[in-house]
Amino acid sequence: MPESKEKITNEEIAKYLWELLKKCSKEFYLSFKSDAEKNGFSFDSAQEIRLTREIVMIDMWIISKALSPDAKILDELHKIYLFGHSNMATTEEAKKEFPKAAEKELYERYKKYYESWNDKNSEQWVLALNMLEYMLNTQDNKILNIALQYSVITHIYAFMKIILSSMLNFKKEFEITDN
Repeated sequence: MPESKEKITNEEIAKYLWELLKKCSKEFYLSFKSDAEKNGFSFDSAQEIRLTREIVMIDMWIISKALSPDAKILDELHKIYLFGHSNMATTEEAKKEFPKAAEKELYERYKKYYESWNDKNSEQWVLALNMLEYMLNTQDNKILNIALQYSVITHIYAFMKIILSSMLNFKKEFEITDN
């Protein structure tokens, strides 16, 4: 008789992925910011917020790339991401508009990053440059710095590996009840 697996929902998996995203995004933010400062970039509080948001969007894209066949989990993750934007609003109108603007911005990043991703080989320099433009809010030649590009590429592959490994473990250990 087959062993019965514990049941889990897409929403529960998305909550786990959100917590994992926050942890990995914070670690990457601290490492990347330090590297960027060593390479001549400086950050005021607005730029720090922008960098944080961009890293979260990068990590959302990485999850979307890793989960492409698991759209229901990704939909739940998007709900969590957008809910956070409605919580930042101070008016009822803004509670509707902030998530719409955040969703539009997120999908613009997805489009740009999917177009930049190279499925044919492991060279992701164009993708890294596009991400750096958003992260550092510049097209200055300083983003051509190989160390910064390498930092982004390393993060992409490391986080993608973590996500894929987590999903394999979920599927091995749990039965997803709302598929």
